[in-house]
Formats: sequence, C-alpha cells, structure tokens
Amino acid sequence: MTLKLHYWEHSWLRKKADEVVEINDEVKAFVKEFLEKFTQPDMFSPGSIPIGLAATQVGSAYRIFAVCPHQMDGKRDSYGPPKLFINPVLSEPSDNLLIADEGCLSFPGLYLPVIRPESITVEWQDIEGKKFKERVSGYYARQIMHENDHLNGVLFIDRVSKSIRKRIKNDLDLIKKQCLKRT
Repeated sequence: MTLKLHYWEHSWLRKKADEVVEINDEVKAFVKEFLEKFTQPDMFSPGSIPIGLAATQVGSAYRIFAVCPHQMDGKRDSYGPPKLFINPVLSEPSDNLLIADEGCLSFPGLYLPVIRPESITVEWQDIEGKKFKERVSGYYARQIMHENDHLNGVLFIDRVSKSIRKRIKNDLDLIKKQCLKRT
C-alpha cells in the first residue's frame, strides 16, 4: 500500500469515512504506514508543518486521524508526537466560540479564519481498541475538530463565509494547478 496525499478538489476529500468495525491486521498495517507517512516531510509541500492528517486525505475510508497535539512550552507553541484517533466521536461543544486561522495539508499555503467552539469532548479508540474520553480545549480542540471534519467530507474552506470563499477562488485555482503537478 502506498499512501499519497490528496489535494483540493480530489473526490476523496469529500468522502465520509467508515467506522472501523474491527482493529485487525489490515487496519494495523494501514495505521503503521499512515503514521510513517505522517512523520515523513517528503509527503508534504515544502514549508508545510504536518500537525494533523485524516485517513480520507490519503485515500482511505477508515475513520482514523492523527494529530500532533498543540502545547504551550512557556510562551512558545510546540507540538507533541502524533496521537492516533480511531472512530472519534465529538460531543458537548462549548458555547464559547473562537476564531483562528487554519491551514490544511490538502490546501498548501492557504490559511483562513475559521470559527469553532473553544472546547469539545472527544471519545476514541487507540490501535489496541482501548477506549478513551477527554475534554479538550484551545488549539488542540481545533486540530481535532478540523481532522474530524475530514472524516465527514467537510473541509475548512466550507467553514468560512461566502465572501471569503469568493475572494479565495483564484487561490484555490492556483492550488489545484500546482497540486496537479504533484499527483
């Protein structure tokens, strides 16, 4: 299996992922390659910082994503090692909303202001099938919501206003043209 990142307008980015019913050898093999690719810089555009990746972005229907959890190291942002989420379920979004720029590996160089809840509860399984539940907030919550959106065929550009979408049309066309060369 060779995983390849899909870019803007690829049909995989609009697919809804399927629940992982059984964590078998096939799923474990996918996760191994997925995490290896996630940590290899040659998979991404120059200058991209991989802090999140969903299975649908690499052509898999598994309901799986990984994020490098955002952390504050004193006054400096940093990111932890990749954390895997299998069959994530998000609930209890906070009423408090925050706006922040988001980017996406499937849209190299594009950053847009996206409004999201400040915190959410996430439930998931790890590669051994162990279940977890955690309340997360801040940028880490944003990362999880962004990647979970991918598993539902929702892109961060869907979460911006129509006026912003109209304004970035040329940027999206340029991304599409540039990314066709990589595929």
